[in-house]
Amino acid sequence: MPRIAFVSRARGGAELREAHVRASRASGLGGRVGPAPQVLQCLSQRPALLVAFAEGYGFAGWGGRLPRALRELTALVVSRENECFY
Repeated sequence: MPRIAFVSRARGGAELREAHVRASRASGLGGRVGPAPQVLQCLSQRPALLVAFAEGYGFAGWGGRLPRALRELTALVVSRENECFY
């Protein structure tokens, strides 16, 4: 089974720290950087990809015209159908 080495913000340098801040803004957290979910930590090797992923998540999770509760319910149903653990 392949393993991805996570790089912490502290060890990742300025580029990774800036990527976390940009990803936080793009995903709707307003620039607040807390512990990153594992799905973002696995992108720590490629900060530019981390930011692009967060921008897509921001659009899917926070953008659009549907109410947030409906988007979250849809994500829950899809995750459950796909037997996704998160």
